[in-house]
Amino acid sequence: MQKPSTRFIVAERRYLGHDGASPLDQCRSLDVAVQLDLHYHFSGPLCASYWIDLCQCQEYGHGRLIDALDNALPTVLDAVRDRLPRRARVGLVSLGPGDGEVDIHLLDRLRSTLEIKTYRCVDFSFELLEYAVRRMRASGATAGLPMTAVCTDFNSIDGLAASRGDVDLWLLTGYTIGNQNEARLVADIARRMRPGDCLLVDAHLHTLGGQEGEFTGEQRRHLARGYDNEMCNRFCFGPVETVTTALSGDVVFDYRVGRFVTVVPGAVNVVIRCLGLEARMRLTADPVSRESLDLCSTTLYHFDALHAWLAASPLRPLVAWRHGETAVLLLEKPR
Repeated sequence: MQKPSTRFIVAERRYLGHDGASPLDQCRSLDVAVQLDLHYHFSGPLCASYWIDLCQCQEYGHGRLIDALDNALPTVLDAVRDRLPRRARVGLVSLGPGDGEVDIHLLDRLRSTLEIKTYRCVDFSFELLEYAVRRMRASGATAGLPMTAVCTDFNSIDGLAASRGDVDLWLLTGYTIGNQNEARLVADIARRMRPGDCLLVDAHLHTLGGQEGEFTGEQRRHLARGYDNEMCNRFCFGPVETVTTALSGDVVFDYRVGRFVTVVPGAVNVVIRCLGLEARMRLTADPVSRESLDLCSTTLYHFDALHAWLAASPLRPLVAWRHGETAVLLLEKPR
């Protein structure tokens, strides 16, 4: 019997680059390479390997995320089944599979309950796509399942991501919603979903209520907990190390807490930055001197405020589940 195929598609936007910047532009400019939305933090062997290492770091909390998904899945699966036509075949579309660990876990649970027709994964990092696909095939999670890996960013997936099951279940896991402007991200995904499709999304929560504005030092330390470790620093610094001669051990890491990227009420950004950067650009040997450089941002949400905000989005919440510091939500595009 012929094995199911695995296709890799590299979309035009991937090689045109972020905002029209080519890979060479990225390497020549620190301000292009370092984006708060982590656009280049996963690309290239160096950055991809740092992310894979971080996913295995106990302090970072990937295990707690999987526990939360496990806890929510019975309710999620009941809601999905209730909306499926009889004998419907489901297509899975994974947006940002990362190192593949979460998808391997989800596929095992989903395939025991739903008739999965195809699996597609979308990521801007070709290196992570290759790694995730290789892991999923080796694990047996996708045995007998046609796979397509699409290398592009989430706002350029027209005609590439939809798996064309009778209904598609879209996955946005790994706290990915907290890496960029949520309104734009949800609108882009909703525009590409068909009526009746569902989106499974998780989010990192904080416990500060709906507070906005100034935070005490203790609150800032609490919010940065989990990011204040060597593995996270190395990952955040990856694009700088790629384009300059600096190493993460050459600088001091610090954190800013506030509302810088998020548009969700009650949400808080933790911006990780480095202090005292002195180096040279690798391609041009031009000197680089930054007293402070913002490296990346992540977002923590207030559960009720996030649920209310999503209820006013183009998607309709079906399940809103809280487990520890993780929210798991199932959203539907109305028919």
